[in-house]
Amino acid sequence: MNNLSRPRWRWITRTFFVLLVIGTLTACSTKMVYNYLDWIVPWTIDDYITLDSEQEAFVDRSLAQVLSWHRQEQLPLYAADLESLRSALKSELTIDEVVGFTKKARAHWYQLIEVMFPPLVEFGQSLSDEQARQLVATVREELDEIKAEHDDQTLEERQQEWREGMEEGLEDWLGALTDGQILRIKEWSETRTSSFDLWIAYRYRWVDELEQTLAKRNQPAQFQQSAEHLLLQLDEIRGGEYLAAIEKNRRFYAQMIVDISTSMTKQQQTHLDDKLSELINDLTELHREE
Repeated sequence: MNNLSRPRWRWITRTFFVLLVIGTLTACSTKMVYNYLDWIVPWTIDDYITLDSEQEAFVDRSLAQVLSWHRQEQLPLYAADLESLRSALKSELTIDEVVGFTKKARAHWYQLIEVMFPPLVEFGQSLSDEQARQLVATVREELDEIKAEHDDQTLEERQQEWREGMEEGLEDWLGALTDGQILRIKEWSETRTSSFDLWIAYRYRWVDELEQTLAKRNQPAQFQQSAEHLLLQLDEIRGGEYLAAIEKNRRFYAQMIVDISTSMTKQQQTHLDDKLSELINDLTELHREE
């Protein structure tokens, strides 16, 4: 697989919370990364804009409040969801169950955005004209680089990337895969529908709206309304065609996961249960640490 470019790494950094919710990090890295989020998030912001000392202090205070809420209120919910998944795996999973778990994970993500919304609005209002231009230009440049990297790949290279990524993720949770499971992943990678064009178009629409929203930051009421649409009403920006593609691929992915789960060996079942148990314990410990 090709090495990850800097733009793609930025996207991965920003999706950490989603990955945490659905349990795709190892237990060790979950505890380590979570406890360093108060350092990682400001470091990531620095990739987009240069903050002055007052803004840095505001980010630190706001992040500490959000992380405290997240640790106390959300981590127990994540642990409970993973415990439900662990129980469901003791019998035969269904497509609807897998889809349900992914939707529940996204609901947690939206809850996080809602809690972050007030400080994000206040932070946006503090940006200078130059910082606003820098932010929009950096995000557009990032999207341009992601699109160029995608366009440089052949379909076969993208399918190989999907396949290798899925194999690596499943091997972490199940251990060594069987030949049949590897074949099923290959089938998934070759028949899934790419939604990249719809996704990149959505992201460009989003950054256009970001620019329009920031232009209103000195008009509190208008800025608040635009920010709500930008951050809390994303499905309206995604559009019906992209949402339909997301749902289609979600169920296609769920079918593959169901097929893999029904083919697990006893050793894989034990490995997965141990991993889930370890992650649940780590989330519980993180909750209790503060």
